[in-house]
Parts: sequence; C-alpha cells; structure tokens
Amino acid sequence: MSREEWLLAEEIETELRLSNDALGKLDGLERSYSRMSEVDADADNHKIAIHVLEYHLQRTLRAIGALAERLGTPSIEREVSALRQDRAKLQATTREYDDLHSEALAIARSCFAPLRAMTDAHKVTAQDVFRNIISKTAVMLGNMGKAPTSEAEVRNAVFEVCSYSFPDAIKEVGIPKLLKTYKGDLGIPSLRTMVEFKFITSPAEMKAALDGVYADMKGYNHPDWDTFYGVFYMTEPFYTQDDVEREFKFVGADRSWTPIVVQGRGARKIKSAAKTKT
Repeated sequence: MSREEWLLAEEIETELRLSNDALGKLDGLERSYSRMSEVDADADNHKIAIHVLEYHLQRTLRAIGALAERLGTPSIEREVSALRQDRAKLQATTREYDDLHSEALAIARSCFAPLRAMTDAHKVTAQDVFRNIISKTAVMLGNMGKAPTSEAEVRNAVFEVCSYSFPDAIKEVGIPKLLKTYKGDLGIPSLRTMVEFKFITSPAEMKAALDGVYADMKGYNHPDWDTFYGVFYMTEPFYTQDDVEREFKFVGADRSWTPIVVQGRGARKIKSAAKTKT
C-alpha cells in the first residue's frame, strides 16, 4: 500500500465529515423556518447551503474514484463516476424521521467502506511484519555477529533489515516544532510508524530511557505519524516486557506508543582516561 493511497483514504474521511457537516447546516437552516414563505425569502442562503453540500460530495466522490482505481475495484469507480454526473441527486435531500437525509452521501459512505477495509487490512498485515522485525532486534544483531555499543548501532542494523521489506524506511526522521526539531530514530512513512531505540546497560539507564521516551511522546506528535514503538535494547535482563508495559500503564503513557523490550549482547565503549598534564 503506497503513501498516496493512505493520503487518499484520509482525504476521503475528511471530505465525508465536511459533507456531513454541510448537510447538518442545511438541516439547521431549514429547521429555522416556520413557514414556507420564509424559505422563499431566504432562498439565497438556502441555495448556497445546497451548493456547499454538493461541492464536498463532488470532492468526496472524486477521491473515492481515484482510490478505487488504485485498488483495482472498477465497479466502485463506475458507481461514483456516474453519481458525480447526477447533479440533481447530489443536491437532493429528503426528511426521514424528521432528520435531513442525503442519498448521495449515503452512497458515498457505502462505496468507501470496502476501500477503507482494504487499506486497514493491509496496514494490519504490514504493521505485523514490521513489529515482528523490531521485536527480533537482538536475534538479528546476534546473527550478524554484532555486539552494539550504542543506540545508533542498534538502529542501523534494524534499518538494514527493514529496508528490504519497506523501501521507504528512513533514519533520523525530522519532526519540526516551534523551538526545536525532534528526530526519530527510524520511520516507515507508508505505515505512518516511527521507532525510538534505547540502548541500556544498567537499571539507571533504563530509568533515563523511559524519561526520554515520555518526552518523545509529546515531541513526536505530528499528523504524518500515528504509531510509535519504543525499543528498549538491554545488555542484561534488568526489566521484562511486563515490567515496562505496567510502567507505561501506570504513568498513563500515550496509547499510540508501544514498548518492546529485548535483550542481547553489547556494552558501551569505555572512554579512555584523559592524559594527566605534566
């Protein structure tokens, strides 16, 4: 599933909401009239409200048609194309149980439903593959014969493997804010997913790593990303997966973040002592 298809699906959801809002405003306008003569007196506003509804329905249907074409569903593409040509149906509304109803909006929702299911199904499958990769970080490094000494070495090894399954994988993902730019360790734009790696060689470092991830939860907030993993690579079994999951729950961590605890070989490089001045 390409990034363009994800963006199309998001655009459709936005336009469906705007279409529904336009229908609601038209409903409110009509409810404000107590006599038919008032509708005639306010004909211009009523006409504008109908045109706003038609405008958003046209945008919705155009995007649905584009997504249907990309996903190989010609029947949906033909249905929305035909509906786009029927201006009378796009502007038509009826009252059902005192609520204003748009048949065109109902058709748009029904056409989008299977496309949304297709994109969601792909996302789950791809997300499972990606999570499986990062969950086996320690195994991958072991098979590569590597004993990392930093977060960067862990990230680079995972990136090397991820790039085979996810060609759009990128390192050091920039997330600009007002006063600074945050940088995520690894990102998969097509999955809207980002990973932050923490290299831990002591219990104290684990506590610092958790504080760092909690700070990232606020800094990484961006409309292009909605799924985050914190991979805690420990050189010894300081904590378990259950320990960290309980910690996340206890502090009320952002639910878009998932912790993954792994244990593998490695140690930080010991800095050489500074030479004593004579």
